[in-house]
Amino acid sequence: MTNRLDFNSNLVRRGIEELPREVSSILDRIMRECQENVTNRKAPDDFEDFFGSEFNLIPSKHKGVCHHLLVGICYDRDNFEERIRACLDHAASDCKGINKEIYFISTQWNSFTIDKFKGYLESLRGNGLLIQMIHITSKSFVLMPV
Repeated sequence: MTNRLDFNSNLVRRGIEELPREVSSILDRIMRECQENVTNRKAPDDFEDFFGSEFNLIPSKHKGVCHHLLVGICYDRDNFEERIRACLDHAASDCKGINKEIYFISTQWNSFTIDKFKGYLESLRGNGLLIQMIHITSKSFVLMPV
């Protein structure tokens, strides 16, 4: 199991040590769940119960106010395309102008799906959104070049 020091040095090695605290905490939890083989299901909608509600989260069992930060989580049994679309639509329509940072953390990856959203991603970035996508496995994680 990865300890906190290993997790933090892994962030630094990957050049993403500047993650918001909430994202780092969620990433740490998902990495532990990958190691425990718990991510072979749909992402739980109760992450806010563990991390607070000062950010928007997909999936979520709560509909709250819009925040600067949006985190999307996708596990093995989630529909990858639907989850990405939900995140982008949330920032573009539900919280237009309020979400400024989107972090999409997924245990699966599909480059063809990402290519389908290329124009949408570019449009949102053109409006000032920071969009980061992180692919995570039981051994490590990587910031995906999208």
